Amino acid sequence: MKRLITLLALLPSWLGILAQEADKTVLKIHYRTSARTHADDTLHQEDTHALFIGERTSKYLSLNTLRRNQALDSLKYRGKMSVAELSDVMNSSKMPKAGSTYMVIKGWPQEGQTVYIAPVLRTKYAVSDTLHPFDWQLLEGDTAVAGYQCQKAQCTWRGRTWTVWYAPELPYDNGPWKLGGLPGLVLHAEDAAGDFCFSAQEIIKGRGEPILPEKKLSYCTMKEYQSVKTKMESDPAGFISQMTGGRITLGGTLPDGTESVIPSHQPLFMESIEKK
Repeated sequence: MKRLITLLALLPSWLGILAQEADKTVLKIHYRTSARTHADDTLHQEDTHALFIGERTSKYLSLNTLRRNQALDSLKYRGKMSVAELSDVMNSSKMPKAGSTYMVIKGWPQEGQTVYIAPVLRTKYAVSDTLHPFDWQLLEGDTAVAGYQCQKAQCTWRGRTWTVWYAPELPYDNGPWKLGGLPGLVLHAEDAAGDFCFSAQEIIKGRGEPILPEKKLSYCTMKEYQSVKTKMESDPAGFISQMTGGRITLGGTLPDGTESVIPSHQPLFMESIEKK
């Protein structure tokens, strides 16, 4: 009897956990994005991102990367493939091209929180943050984005000044990346340096698609993640050798017999850990 009472007492908490496992999409927004990913980039990388807004949570990620991962999962489901076969499929023109690899989940794992997730090699690093920690200034001005009338707002946060256009007609305090916290959905955003830009192209009513939580995450601080990312980008071979404990050569061999070297880069981050 005591065991039964204990189980009944725990039942509400278990049901609560199960309820948090999957949210349902009520609205989906496709953004055309433009970003400089390295400090020495002279060109911007174009991508298409998607924001899935649910009843409690939201998930933001590259639509191109999502489609590529789904295609790879389909291949794995079919059965084992040789390295050569997998390489041919990966390089096939029919395989979706990958875009950016980070994602942002808002309202998870708890209400009022957001998690930034980005992989380095096979590790998915996750950085928790406060949801919508932006001090917006509402400004005069209006424009139309994706068929919706939008108002202007601006703020300076962690080293970047963001100007956004939000739609009061869409009452969701959300937007691309970590942006949100305004009386309407952010449909366009760009930073003053011109490094990053998000612009909504399509707004679709959700069909209840599940927004699933991420698993197997390695939680860390933003400083720790940026340190690992910088080490990887600035010295890929050295970083992989350090992680695996062996000497690694990347880049292959050129026709003249010399080894090609993957150039080092200084990654460009959307937020500075040194500035508020």
